[in-house]
Amino acid sequence: DLSFNKISIIMKKHFETNLRLRFLSLNNNKISVLENYCFSLLSLLVSVDLSHNYIKKISWDLFHTNANSFNVLILSNNQINIFDTKRRNLDTLDLS
Repeated sequence: DLSFNKISIIMKKHFETNLRLRFLSLNNNKISVLENYCFSLLSLLVSVDLSHNYIKKISWDLFHTNANSFNVLILSNNQINIFDTKRRNLDTLDLS
């Protein structure tokens, strides 16, 4: 759980030693930059909570992963104005 910190940038290298993560909580930070493929190493990923940040753009390239179980994406309370939805079947997508 990385919630309620002052994280502003998420990069792929941040997860190189945490490949077994299944649930990732990054809510209530200051995230405005998400590097392409930043979650791609997380093959067991199920859920990502990026709510309450400063994200303006979301691309599925961020989640380019072999994680067939990835099905929950929470993006509420951001500043999203570009949302690339070229793929992905999610059980839960929260953009409120």
